[in-house]
Amino acid sequence: MKKKKSTALVISGLSLTSQQIGKIGLPTPKEFVKQRKVRGGKIADYVEGGYIISRLNEIFGIANWNFQVIRETITDKSIGVYGELSVIDHKKGYKITKGQYGSKERYAEIPVGDTLKAAATDCLKKCASFGFGIALDIYWKQLDEEKQEKPKQAISKEQLYKLAVSKIEKEQNQTILKEWRNKIWDAKDYTQAEKINLVQLINKKLGIKDGKKIK
Repeated sequence: MKKKKSTALVISGLSLTSQQIGKIGLPTPKEFVKQRKVRGGKIADYVEGGYIISRLNEIFGIANWNFQVIRETITDKSIGVYGELSVIDHKKGYKITKGQYGSKERYAEIPVGDTLKAAATDCLKKCASFGFGIALDIYWKQLDEEKQEKPKQAISKEQLYKLAVSKIEKEQNQTILKEWRNKIWDAKDYTQAEKINLVQLINKKLGIKDGKKIK
């Protein structure tokens, strides 16, 4: 009697059953597919973080996967994170890890912690889709579109200065304004006169005159 061949797929020592492989490749149900506007006024499909977590639990089990943010980068415009999603085989002592980057734009009215969470969720979704194939049918098309995007035209120094003035005038978060003020003196894109004007504009927004707080 011939021995039945195993249908399991082995990846770096991690054994996935045929049932798990089948679940990974299932199309994303339409009721979980959302839409939002992206760059260029286009509409893109996406799934929420809760759907990804539910699929990871269903396919691998609650105790058999782990996600963690390895490092984060915070600027006045956005927050970026690099994270890793690991699937673990506790019985055999193996695991496979896939890393990806996630990001989220910053807004003055939204706390930094909430933006960090959103960037981490974006990272988790990319690890699950690009690394393990979960909801890949949703994000595959976006990968091709990103490659086809035309490079942005260079912005002149005059435009950069006008953009900086506009951003300062719109910004209401005092912490962000103070961060900008500290960075302006080291910026290479502005003349000395422009730097002075930008700092004075920030001081006015902060209610500071001649180094003193205006009562």
